[in-house]
Amino acid sequence: MNAPYYRRQVRLAISGAEGLANNLPLSSLRDFLFFVPPTGEASLIHHSLDRDLRQIQQALEGAEREISLLQEFRTRLIADVVTGKLDVREAATRLPEDIEEPEPIDEPEEPFEDSEAFDEASLEEATIEAEAS
Repeated sequence: MNAPYYRRQVRLAISGAEGLANNLPLSSLRDFLFFVPPTGEASLIHHSLDRDLRQIQQALEGAEREISLLQEFRTRLIADVVTGKLDVREAATRLPEDIEEPEPIDEPEEPFEDSEAFDEASLEEATIEAEAS
């Protein structure tokens, strides 16, 4: 429902309702087109998304474990240096003098930006296709 196609339908319904600023008339909802895949295809999509999300969740859990271990290692390292259990003077002499700064990470783009790619002609074309099938 957050896809540009549906948002476009809402905008057109609101602009078509005279005198009702930013109100979506209930009668216009009856004219909305909703695309629903066949049951078999929906099941395939569900299983594919479930598998992909499971892989992503496993990767996130692995990264969180690594972060936790690194934080624990850092805390322990600092404690060892402060208490004198670890002498860092020799290691400090072997450090490179010029340390390169890492490049900043680009912010990800929004996957579903409100684009004008779905103009009225596209909406009309999709409506005709949906009614034909």
